[in-house]
Amino acid sequence: MARWAPFGGGIHGFVKSVLRVTALKSSFFVDSNRVSIGKGLRLDYIWLQMSKERLVFMFFRCAILAGAILAGIVACAVKAQTLVDLRTQSKSVDFSAASTTKPMKTGTPLPAACGQGEAFFLTTAPAGENFYLCTTQNSWTLQAGATGPTGPTGPTGSTGPTGATGATGANGAIAHIQNGGTNLPVEATLNFSGGGCTDDPTNSRTDCTGNGISGLNIDVNGTVQGSEATLNLISGTGIIQACANNTGANRVDCTPTLDTSYALGRTTDQAGTDHSIIATSSGAGAAFVANGSPTFTTYTENQTLSFIASDAACTAGATLSIDGVGPIALKKIVGGALVGIEASDCLENVPILLRAYGSPVSAFILSPDGTGGAGWVSNVTARSSSQTSVTLATPGPGQYTLNYYADQNGTCTTGANSVSFTFNWTDGTNARAISTGSLTLGATQSTTAGYLSGLMPIYVGSGSVTYTSTILGSCTAGTSSYDVHAALTRLQ
Repeated sequence: MARWAPFGGGIHGFVKSVLRVTALKSSFFVDSNRVSIGKGLRLDYIWLQMSKERLVFMFFRCAILAGAILAGIVACAVKAQTLVDLRTQSKSVDFSAASTTKPMKTGTPLPAACGQGEAFFLTTAPAGENFYLCTTQNSWTLQAGATGPTGPTGPTGSTGPTGATGATGANGAIAHIQNGGTNLPVEATLNFSGGGCTDDPTNSRTDCTGNGISGLNIDVNGTVQGSEATLNLISGTGIIQACANNTGANRVDCTPTLDTSYALGRTTDQAGTDHSIIATSSGAGAAFVANGSPTFTTYTENQTLSFIASDAACTAGATLSIDGVGPIALKKIVGGALVGIEASDCLENVPILLRAYGSPVSAFILSPDGTGGAGWVSNVTARSSSQTSVTLATPGPGQYTLNYYADQNGTCTTGANSVSFTFNWTDGTNARAISTGSLTLGATQSTTAGYLSGLMPIYVGSGSVTYTSTILGSCTAGTSSYDVHAALTRLQ
């Protein structure tokens, strides 16, 4: 198809020109009478007659039109091309500036088919075991580098535990044999048969006679005791010897220990069991018996014992037998005279000190001489009512000290009452009594008036020492109470 477009004429003559566009095959060239551009376009132009100015103007118009058409055709051609064959359409490709590169296929599992030279990255394999090459058709091979050179030797580790002891080796050879300091030839056998040693090459041995190898030199405090082959350790009084053969260390181990049946140990001394005599009397308080540790075989003058009457207070004329040694009378010294004890001179479960008297021992004297071990006591606490005839003691005739102390225990909520005490005894012929003042039991505790106390010397001729307590008045609200502590001590 052809389209003709006329151009206008100029003042220098008329020009008839025709621009014809014809569809051709894809080509681009210029010759004397046509220009072909792009795919299937050809510009043919001719001119008949025009002026020089008109000719230049006409040429530029044709050039601008041809350039626009060429740019559009080239842009379409570039846009239509989307795939590049790097093998045939590239040269010296540089991917160093690419954000990512993946030079091989990845996935799991290995493909069943492959061509020689293909590479594959197996994503499920452990690190360092992912790279495979197809070495022959459909055959993948894991690629692993050769073992590198051995690294330098590391530092020496800590010493391990000691191993088990090995088997005992054979006896070593004898280095030399001497007789009295003189060397003898060494033979395979050493024979002792009497006194002295001689070489016996015929029998390949050394013959020695005598009492055997010399023993140790034994000294005691620098004095030689002897030189024998055997040292015998014998247990003595207070020392027990115990020895054991220690074959592993090639020695005999001996350990002396203290014989506590003779010697006092610190633990026993602190416990006091070595000199505490806990005696029983079948509840009668007359004939006391006890066992000692260690066992008593005799008594020694001025020997001291801690005596406890465990089941009854002593009666007059009581005796003591320890481990069957006795019985020995319990006595006291009154006015320089040795006399028998009286009832309650020793109380049940109250320790007193006894001293062995005479040689041989004929009595155990209450010590210190002339006084009971603890006297007599009565302790009453938190009493809220009166008391009638509390027996403090039933001593024998003699001089005594009466000691009492009373204090307020509980207080009234409101109001107040009081308590007083009366002590009773019989002297040589008459009954006697003494009363204390009153202790106020108020609603508050008083630091200065909340107690009363007294100390009185008395003489007892017979009977018992007793006391009573009497409460006067009552609390308006609440209940008061008191404590009383009384004691009787013999003076002679």
